[in-house]
Formats: sequence, structure tokens, C-alpha cells
Amino acid sequence: SDAWLARWLKEPEKMLETDADAKAMLKEYNNIPMPNQNLGDAEIKQYIQYFHWIDAQPAGAAKAAGAH
Repeated sequence: SDAWLARWLKEPEKMLETDADAKAMLKEYNNIPMPNQNLGDAEIKQYIQYFHWIDAQPAGAAKAAGAH
């Protein structure tokens, strides 16, 4: 959800202490934690908007647009 992503981007270290999904991702990725990027609320909102935009693109469209 957007709320979960916002919390994850804001304070990943706190999520790793308490959130089962965050703990599962940590385990899946060889215990390499997401570093805290110290993002502000406006930046987090922009990232979430981008995630929605990229998910709405047809399969392969984003890859083709970036190919040179």
C-alpha cells in the first residue's frame, strides 16, 4: 500500500524492527538492509507517484524508452 511504502521510505530501520513484511524482504535479500535515504515527505510522495506511473506502463514500454 502507499502508506506502507511511505513508512518504508521514511524509516526503513524502524520497519525492520517491527514489520513482518520488511523482515521477510530483509531475509530474501541476504540480510542487506535498505539504507535510510533521509527522504522528505514531498520526495516520498514523488517516488510513490513514479511507482504508480511505471506500474501503469505496458510491459516492456519503460525498458524500450530507456534503451539507446
